[in-house]
Formats: sequence, C-alpha cells, structure tokens
Amino acid sequence: PPPLITKTVLVVDDNADSRELPAPVLSTAGSAVREAHNGEEAIEFLPRTSNRKPSMVFLDLMMPVMDGRTFLERLRKLHRLVTLPVVVVSASLSGAIEGARRLVSKPASPDVLRQLAREYCGPP
Repeated sequence: PPPLITKTVLVVDDNADSRELPAPVLSTAGSAVREAHNGEEAIEFLPRTSNRKPSMVFLDLMMPVMDGRTFLERLRKLHRLVTLPVVVVSASLSGAIEGARRLVSKPASPDVLRQLAREYCGPP
C-alpha cells in the first residue's frame, strides 16, 4: 500500500514541468505536494500559524511576479516560519543563497528528491 501522506512539500516554480516533476517521487516518500507559480503565490499559501506549515519548500530562483530571492527575504520576516527548510532548485546556481538550507541543480534527480524528503520530512 502507498504510504500515509503526513507531510506537505511546497514546490515554487513558474515552469509547470518543474513543478510536476517532484510530485510522484515525493508522494511515494509520504509527502503531499502543493504548487505555487511564483514567490507571491507561495507566501499566500503559507499558513497563518506555524503548526500547519509545510515540511519543506523547493524553490526556483528565476520567476516572474516574485523571484526566489525575494521570497526568501519575505520568509525571513515571518518569524513563525523562519525555521522552514528551503531547498533552492535552479539551473543557475552560484555561491551561497541566504535563507536556503541546500542548493540543488535543476532538474533534481529522483534520488536527490528522495534524500531531501527523508532529510527534511522524515520517514514516510
């Protein structure tokens, strides 16, 4: 039987394929996937209280409306979510990105996605 869905991962990317790619892998790891097309949608998705926050966020950097760096700046101001793990997944990575726990080259392989799900969401 499939694992019980107990965790939520928020995937923030303006590219539909990039948003859909992690879903099957994360689902088999016991995580539900929610999608946002840009940083602004992601901020609106985040809960008003910390007890219903996602387990982690996969974040693209280059998006319209609100890019990934601006999202990270806004997230740091939301004290209830300051510990939310954010993994930046981007085709153009250069150096450290303040507020990101990990940097992953795009597209992320299924093995990397499973490892990140185990690390930040726990076992299924």
